[in-house]
Amino acid sequence: MKIIPGTPFLTHADALVLADTHIGVEAHLRESGFIVEGEAVQFMQNAVELAKRLKLRTFIHLGDVKHTIARYSQKEMKWVQEFFTGINEVFEKIVLVKGNHDGLIEKIVPDYVLVCNSYEHSGVGFVHGHRGVDGLENCRKIVCGHIHPCVRFSAGHGTGARYKCWLIAEVNQKFRAKFGFSMARQLVVMPSASDFVGMKAINTGELDSFMVSWEYLKKQRSAIHLIDGTFLGSFTHAMMP
Repeated sequence: MKIIPGTPFLTHADALVLADTHIGVEAHLRESGFIVEGEAVQFMQNAVELAKRLKLRTFIHLGDVKHTIARYSQKEMKWVQEFFTGINEVFEKIVLVKGNHDGLIEKIVPDYVLVCNSYEHSGVGFVHGHRGVDGLENCRKIVCGHIHPCVRFSAGHGTGARYKCWLIAEVNQKFRAKFGFSMARQLVVMPSASDFVGMKAINTGELDSFMVSWEYLKKQRSAIHLIDGTFLGSFTHAMMP
């Protein structure tokens, strides 16, 4: 498994993996008066380029492909369909692991997209991260999205900045017992693909999501990487006072 520096993508075996595109969030922002460009075309073009360059055959989307939770707008339907149509030109198999924003997604994705709640590929388990799943008992590594991880840097005087990051950490027995991942040893949390969604700072005590919580992870056996590949050390190094 490899993180592709400078991108929110990772590769595993013959697969390219992406999480939390939130296609359609731009329409909500425009309704509020913001002028933003759509991201779906760029996601698709980047995936196609990486597939060709790295000779990848499987595409795995880790959920929240669209932004509206329990329904979908006509724009979202159009943009989601165009996204999958584009990547279908180069990938032999396309998998969508459903996220909490993917209500009714089966009604709008093309028939060639496999929609599921979890997926195992070459020994690694893929989930969105918002709910319990079955079928990944033998996977030693679990990959999820959902929380949009970031680190927060403080400049003092109440100012600071947030940067997307990857979180990789060993899991404890409590994690294995609660979620049924009896063989799991490591959790990889992917950053959001979209730049227009909220983020959860993992170094400020905010890490309390359903599956991604310091209650289940070994802080000393963790690694934090920024999108550009910069290694920040473990949670204990990156923790803000």
